[in-house]
Amino acid sequence: MDKVKGPHPQVTILQMFMLPVLSTMITLLAIELVLLALFNMDILKFELSNQTSRAEGLYRYDPDLGWTLRPFYNEIYQWDHGYTIERINAEGWRDYSYALKKPKDVYRIAVLGCSRTYGYGVNMEESYPKELERLLNERLQQRVEVMNFGVNGYGLSQMTLNYSKNVRNYEPDLVILQLYAPSILRTKYTRLWKANKPTYDMIDGKLTLINHPVPENKTGPVRAYFLGTSPLFRFVNELFLKIDNNKITADSETLPSNKPLHSLSTAILKTLNDAVQKDGKKLIVFIWGKNNEWLKQIVENAGVEVFALEDHEDIEKWRQKGELENLPPTGHWSVLGNQYVAEAIFQYLTVRSKGDRAMALSPFTLL
Repeated sequence: MDKVKGPHPQVTILQMFMLPVLSTMITLLAIELVLLALFNMDILKFELSNQTSRAEGLYRYDPDLGWTLRPFYNEIYQWDHGYTIERINAEGWRDYSYALKKPKDVYRIAVLGCSRTYGYGVNMEESYPKELERLLNERLQQRVEVMNFGVNGYGLSQMTLNYSKNVRNYEPDLVILQLYAPSILRTKYTRLWKANKPTYDMIDGKLTLINHPVPENKTGPVRAYFLGTSPLFRFVNELFLKIDNNKITADSETLPSNKPLHSLSTAILKTLNDAVQKDGKKLIVFIWGKNNEWLKQIVENAGVEVFALEDHEDIEKWRQKGELENLPPTGHWSVLGNQYVAEAIFQYLTVRSKGDRAMALSPFTLL
């Protein structure tokens, strides 16, 4: 009687491997389809993946600053509150194009900051630097340019380096620096939002630039492709981003009492102020946020004039209208909120000197 031959061992091993692989692929495909359906029905939202990476899309790598805005970028962004046009000029700023050399009859103001200055969630002309430019030109009837050098995610270190590398070349008469708690916190890190960045540290008692030149970010086209096409990939990416954000949130809780970071920030701000004064110009810092006496102290210790938005007489009225923290996912200023901020800065700049609050401008000394 002939023996019945069993399956070839190699076939059995192949089947053993193929079954779990196929099962995994089918499961992933099913998850992908479910996530896609939830996303299309607007049930699932990716709050961080669209805007959080600083290594692609709107941003480009820069060896001195970590990331900058990509020149000629032009896209429409969809938000819960509507649409915005993210248009970057040829020089890499979210602004109109201005001549590098300042015209003789122009008073030029440069505004340094992060996403609040950039105008995150509103159109370019609705950002507070552009609103301030409109107010100054309309009410003072003088030619004033307010240039927006805000870049999403920048902290004090990058703002300082941005002035030295780029902003001073535009010959501003006045430099306004926007700071709030995250501006100081970001000074701690050499990597944020999937991108490397420079910062400063105190080494042997000396302020030292570190992580510079900035290592190039390794993102690649494959990751960009899956971020654009795969809800599952974006879902996993979102989870990792939230883990990073939770770490930053935990660090922010100890920020008001972090004296070493306060001292470091004061030293960085002194460096910026020295550079501005060397150019024969003036620096003013305006700060935002509640319970920020520690932040005001950082600025005052650097010998820089400071204006707290919280000190404005209408701040509580503006808060009650809900326009200063109402744009998700991170509570940025709305269109009306940007107008409030511009109005507050305008009033500060155009009031005559009172005591030790030396104003930079008045209707009589603007030019």
